[in-house]
Amino acid sequence: GTTYNGPKIKSSVIRLVKGTFEQHGISMPDEAREVIFPQGVPVHMVEQITQAPAEVDKASEQQASIKPDMVKVSGEGDLTSEEKPLRNQARQARIPEEGVDLLE
Repeated sequence: GTTYNGPKIKSSVIRLVKGTFEQHGISMPDEAREVIFPQGVPVHMVEQITQAPAEVDKASEQQASIKPDMVKVSGEGDLTSEEKPLRNQARQARIPEEGVDLLE
């Protein structure tokens, strides 16, 4: 929390995940809905498919393709925490009780 701003990091991660989903044709669901299956849903077990080595290499190549300028955007700023500047502002601020009472 003292190095990075949590909400900015969360925003960046959500944006990166959403972008990656879109690149791979994965759609996000709409708002939550309840679907009722009165007769149930048949389930069929299939054998687990393992990833081919070429696919693993492709996945690591895509991960390596995330560049620093993709991690942050201008709306998120530089992702650093504002703790130090805020503490400095607080130290420089006057105590309200020390000022002139304008209501007298």
